[in-house]
Amino acid sequence: MSEKKRVGRPRARPVDEAESAPDAILRAARTLFRQQGLKATTTRQIADAAGLRQPTIFHYFPNKLEIVREIASQALAPELAFLEAEAERSADPPERLYRYAHFVVTNLVSNPYVIGSPLQFPELTPEAFNDFFTGYERIFEALKDILREGMAAGVFLDLPLEVTTRQLFALIEAGLQAERLDPATAERVADNAALLVLRSVLADQTHIERIREDARG
Repeated sequence: MSEKKRVGRPRARPVDEAESAPDAILRAARTLFRQQGLKATTTRQIADAAGLRQPTIFHYFPNKLEIVREIASQALAPELAFLEAEAERSADPPERLYRYAHFVVTNLVSNPYVIGSPLQFPELTPEAFNDFFTGYERIFEALKDILREGMAAGVFLDLPLEVTTRQLFALIEAGLQAERLDPATAERVADNAALLVLRSVLADQTHIERIREDARG
């Protein structure tokens, strides 16, 4: 008896048996969102790119919005976990600033779930993505807290806090413009960015290499 040929939509790529259906959906969605934005991407396109039939998507995600929500959550998760760990760690503001910038940049250039700045996607509204924007604000406020403590202690230049925080946050987020990088390149980019951030506000530049070594120790 001959084996029946499986009926279904033509697959856009061979099926990777090691990749689960949800992972395939999220991978395909991330690629399409980067290439053509959220609004222009359809669930049918995501299914084709994932090598799945469209109904399979709705088994795991009820709509495109939930796919976006999961990607946004996974993009921020490492940074939020980092902040939790740093809260248990005792360090001076310069060391904390280096570590903060280094980790955030590393996440931005290596985390596959990071698809761009929220400003690139007008569909990402605070009303629809409250959890994401709450987390995003926590990351911003953590930088402000480090700068505030460093300025109060005299180890950072006495600069306007809000403006300086926004400028340095924008500098750190410049990593969003980069493609996903391999670990070695990501490390070099993160180290350079962290040193640039530190030099921007450090009052005494004499011991910057020691601060870097302590932060990485």
